Amino acid sequence: MSKVSQKLILVFGESDNDRRAIIELCSALRSDAGIHFKPMRDPPVLLKKSERPEKRRKTAEAISTLVKINSKKSPVASVVAHRDCDKIEPSHEELSESIERGLYDAGVPNPVAAAPAYEIEAWWLLFPEALAATCANWEKVDMRSRQVGSIENAKEFLCEALRPKDKAKRMKCKEYVESDSIKIAQNIRKLNLTSKLDRGRSRSFDRFVERFNSVCDALE
Repeated sequence: MSKVSQKLILVFGESDNDRRAIIELCSALRSDAGIHFKPMRDPPVLLKKSERPEKRRKTAEAISTLVKINSKKSPVASVVAHRDCDKIEPSHEELSESIERGLYDAGVPNPVAAAPAYEIEAWWLLFPEALAATCANWEKVDMRSRQVGSIENAKEFLCEALRPKDKAKRMKCKEYVESDSIKIAQNIRKLNLTSKLDRGRSRSFDRFVERFNSVCDALE
C-alpha cells in the first residue's frame, strides 16, 4: 500500500475557521513529513440523522465526487468532516457514526468525523497554554477537573471564561471570536499540546484523535 506521505487528506467543515483549525489539529497529531491537507469550501457537512435522508445522501455523494476529482492529481487517503454536535456528550457518538457511515456508503475512503460536543470551543478549553499564547490578556483557564464535553453552549462559556475579571482590563481586552480558533489550533500544534496528559477531558476529542490516528496508522 502507498505510504501516507504520498496521500492527500481533504477537510470539510461548517466554516473556513473550522476547516483551518481542524487541519492544524490534524497536523499536531501527525507530524509525518509529506502529509497534505486540503480545506474544502463546499459542501458543508450536513449528515445529521435529524436531517432529511435525501439531503444527507446528496451531501455524501457530492463529497465522494470531489474525492474522485482531487484523486486525479494526488490519491486521496481520507476525508475529515467537521460538524459541531450542538449537544453535550455522548451526542458525539451518534453524530460521528452518522457522518462516517454516510460518507463510507458513498464510497469515500477512510472517513473521519470531527464532532465536538457541544461545540469546537469546548476543545479549546482543553488547552489553556494555547489560549494564553493566543491572547496574553485573556483570563487564565484551568479545566483540568472538568469533562468539557458536558458544557452546554461552549462558545459562550469560553467567551465568559476568557474575560478578565478586572473591569479596567476587561474594557481593553479583545473578545474571543470564531476566527481565533485558527490561531488557538496553531498554538496547540506549535506547543505540542495534543500529547499532554494533564488536561481536562473530552470524549468527543478523544474519539476524534483515536479515529484519525487509526486511519493514518492503517495507511502506512
